[in-house]
Amino acid sequence: MRWPSAPTWTRTDSPVGPLLIVAGPDALLRLEFGGGDTPTGARDDAVLGGLSRVVAEWFDGSDELGSIPVAEAPQGFTRAVRRELRRVPRGSTVSYGELAARIGHPRASRAVGRAVATNPTALAVPCHRVVRSDGNLGGFAYGATCKRLLLDLEGVS
Repeated sequence: MRWPSAPTWTRTDSPVGPLLIVAGPDALLRLEFGGGDTPTGARDDAVLGGLSRVVAEWFDGSDELGSIPVAEAPQGFTRAVRRELRRVPRGSTVSYGELAARIGHPRASRAVGRAVATNPTALAVPCHRVVRSDGNLGGFAYGATCKRLLLDLEGVS
């Protein structure tokens, strides 16, 4: 895949509606449902064609998106949460508390929730895979219907 020389963006359609993809020279910067606000910088559908293809293939069962470099969060705790979240395999879920324990902060499930809720790179950092300890969906920045659809696409009942 060819990365742009400067931040650029494109929009693409998906089974859950429009997506906004923003990439920088070395990493995915944003992947947002609903198309997001128009970012600054150039729109370049051609340069981001490969990334758009990888995103489209995610909806068909590929997990290549999980290996795409993403811009890291500046805060250590949030960075740790998102790195660990990328390790949750397709078709699996993890609770907020379990994710907190995995990063060495077993009492920080609410802080994990905040780190997950502010994730700018949905699907690549699969925040939809985090559920409540009682098995209920929990929150999702793009709504419970979208979260359920994504989990259904992954075969999570």
